[in-house]
Amino acid sequence: MLLNVRLSEFDSDLKGLGNVFDSFNEKCQSSEQLTKNVRDQTIRLENQVKNVQEVFSKYKSEKEKELMEVAERNDEMAEQLTDLRCRSIKYHLVFSGIYERDREDTESVIREFLDRQLDIGQHIELANVHRFGRKSNKGPRPVVVKFIFQKELDMVLKNAKKLRGKPYRINKQFPQEIEQARKSLYPKFKEFREKGDHVKLVRDILYVNGQPYDDVRSSTPQATRSHASYNSQETPNRRRNPKRGRMSSTHEGP
Repeated sequence: MLLNVRLSEFDSDLKGLGNVFDSFNEKCQSSEQLTKNVRDQTIRLENQVKNVQEVFSKYKSEKEKELMEVAERNDEMAEQLTDLRCRSIKYHLVFSGIYERDREDTESVIREFLDRQLDIGQHIELANVHRFGRKSNKGPRPVVVKFIFQKELDMVLKNAKKLRGKPYRINKQFPQEIEQARKSLYPKFKEFREKGDHVKLVRDILYVNGQPYDDVRSSTPQATRSHASYNSQETPNRRRNPKRGRMSSTHEGP
């Protein structure tokens, strides 16, 4: 009788233990399923992130390409603008160092200068003559002269050699962005000239013995420029990166 009771209790305990194992097994299976679901979801998220990265990379590449194209178009437009500005002042010369009088007739001042300093007594057709800049104590303002005929402008430049040793300068006018490059190149211009090389500044390009000095030109800031001296000449178009600015004046010396 006692044995049957013990067996009955043992059987009950086994059933209870079996229920515990069944419950544990169910929880394990549930945990494995949850882990699988998390892993699958992680893979999906990784794939989504990868797709987004690919789309973003493609979008970035396209935008960079578009920006480069826009930059190139801007450079071309800026170059064209500079060339147009150069052409618009092609017949301009800037006279510096001429004494400024109160309420002067600036055209008469220039004609007197041409006669006395350059020995040009003939009548020259002038379209416009004016001083530019604000009055100051630093000296007389430059005079901008627009010629009508190229041959008369060339004659003035040819006679400008008579100004050597005098406080006057005659310069061709260029946009200010070209002028800044000329200022940067002028020390090299003097250096090569002192060595006996044949040098010439043509717009914003330095020529040494007939060859463009590109190493110097590429290292100079393409920021500001304006007009060259009496012996400079215009050149074919060159790629540059100009910035707008008002007209100003530099010189190569007589």
